[in-house]
Amino acid sequence: MFYNKKFSFKKSQSNSSVEIPISKIEPNKKGQLIKARIIWKSDLKKLSSEKFMLKIRLIDFEGTEIQAIAFEKIAENLSEQLIIGKVYLIFDFLPQKKYYTNDDSMELKFNEYTSFELCQDDNTIPQLKFTPIQISTIVSSSQKKDIVNTIGIIDSVSNPISLLSRNSQQHTKLSLKIYDKNSSIEVAFME
Repeated sequence: MFYNKKFSFKKSQSNSSVEIPISKIEPNKKGQLIKARIIWKSDLKKLSSEKFMLKIRLIDFEGTEIQAIAFEKIAENLSEQLIIGKVYLIFDFLPQKKYYTNDDSMELKFNEYTSFELCQDDNTIPQLKFTPIQISTIVSSSQKKDIVNTIGIIDSVSNPISLLSRNSQQHTKLSLKIYDKNSSIEVAFME
């Protein structure tokens, strides 16, 4: 068990809180408990307001994924302590409706009351969920901000170029051209 100065996650409390799958999380309801594996964790991102942000991707035993987010000191602490690939009991987060990007209708917000308990590995929780689609499907029917998985061969790599964002931050862009048996697409990576 770790992280939380205001709330201590104890076994007696986990018994009174029923572990639920990610698909059953209710928006804006406190005190929910999930068991999930961390499958992705962003780098700690410094926002323009001198605050930090951390994004985490979780998966449960049903194979359902959800994104979680933390800010400021909580983000800093979790960035150091949460380990990709490990399974945690996560208690008392804030589920919020989400109106952008992928298929998730909600995003979890970790706050000062959220607690984490490292669990023994659970083979019922997958390491990763991967359903690739053909590049031609991406080209013909995907929206600009969709998140998709594909498998292809790298045909070419561009030289990195520097870009200046609206808030005067320097970014580097690198593009790859990948192809499969039917189509090709350019994939851009921003740093």
